[in-house]
Formats: sequence, structure tokens, C-alpha cells
Amino acid sequence: MSMHCSKSGEMVKNNAYIAIIVGIFSAISLYKWYISYTSPTYDFPVNLNGNKELPVVIVFPAMGGEPATISQDIVGVDAIIIRFHEPRYTFPTFSATLHRAEHQVESELSMLHSRYRIDTSKIVCCGFSLGGDVAFALAIRRRIPITHALIMGSRCTYRLQELTPKVISTKFAFIVGANDERITQHNLAVDYLTLQNCDVSRKVIPGLSHTVPKIADIQKAFVSLMK
Repeated sequence: MSMHCSKSGEMVKNNAYIAIIVGIFSAISLYKWYISYTSPTYDFPVNLNGNKELPVVIVFPAMGGEPATISQDIVGVDAIIIRFHEPRYTFPTFSATLHRAEHQVESELSMLHSRYRIDTSKIVCCGFSLGGDVAFALAIRRRIPITHALIMGSRCTYRLQELTPKVISTKFAFIVGANDERITQHNLAVDYLTLQNCDVSRKVIPGLSHTVPKIADIQKAFVSLMK
């Protein structure tokens, strides 16, 4: 009996060591994933070196895809456009994905502030599908200085019981296809923000399914958003 207990104790101890090692390895791997990211691509206006303060437009990609095509012409004003190529998946959780996206945006904004004249009253996040999910959630969390958000074809499921004054002062624009399977959740998000007295506009496009809206529709949304 004593020998049996001794062996059982050794097995428990060994399993505990293995669990600790696996935990440490997982934590290190997750941290490396968190701090590493693919460099974004940029679109700078012609008058970049002028004295004018420039808005920053941050574009997140759809699930497994590339960022929606957002250009200077579409934004309608001179702006610094950052197109992130991650996160393209909600790994390992959506919460972790948001933390990583915040880290990426903070790093880029810090770099831009050190080199250019930035209009801090116009920091815009936008995206389609998963990109819209991320942009919506970051605007709701407001741990980074997002002032405007353009959400396209997103479920927009992120919620907080009570929004801070900074979130309520954020300007939101939504575009969704009338035939998009996400329209119910999309509409609930608009209602949620409206009840919180946020500045919200919405465009429902007849006949459109879960597809990036036409350039003309995105342009109109930006015109309204950037006023």
C-alpha cells in the first residue's frame, strides 16, 4: 500500500510539473503573439508635410481577408490611413484579439504623433465584418482615443452596461445590406447606442448581402462621419 501511494504521489507531482511547464510555455507563446504583428500599410496624403493637422483612419480586415479598400478619395479629406492586416481571426478569444488590436493601434498612434501633425479630434476606426466587429468593440471600450467609427456588415455583439462620456461623444456610422444575415444584430447595436444617446447614423442598402458596400456608399458615410 505504501509503495502504491508513493507511486501515485510521484505521478501527481510529475503531472503538476508538466502542467506548470505547459502553462509557462503557453503564456510565453501568447505573449509573443500579443506583441508581434504584421506591419500595416499606409496611405499618406500629398500635403503630408504641411501645417494642417491630419485625421487618422484605421482600417481593420475582415475574417481571413484584407482590409476594405479605403483611400483618400473615399475618406473625402486629407488623412493618414493605416490598413491593418491583423487581426484576421478571433484567436485565442475575441477579448484577447481586442487587447492585441489596442496594442497595435497604440503603437501606431504613438509613432504618428512623434512624426506628424495629428488631428486628435478625428481618430477613425472602420472595417467590414470582423473588421467592423473590432472597430465597434474598440470604440465601445474607448481605451484608445477613437473619436469616430464606421461599421460595415458587422454583428456588433460587444456590449457594456454603461458607456463612458467619451464613448457617448464618439460618432458612429453604420452600413449594412438589407439581405445580410447579420442585420438583426447590427440593428440591435444601433438601438443600443441610440438608447445611450450616442451620435449614430445608419444606411441599409437594398439587395446587398454580406458584401463590402460600393465605394459610393462608403464615401457618403465618410462625408457624414467627418463633418
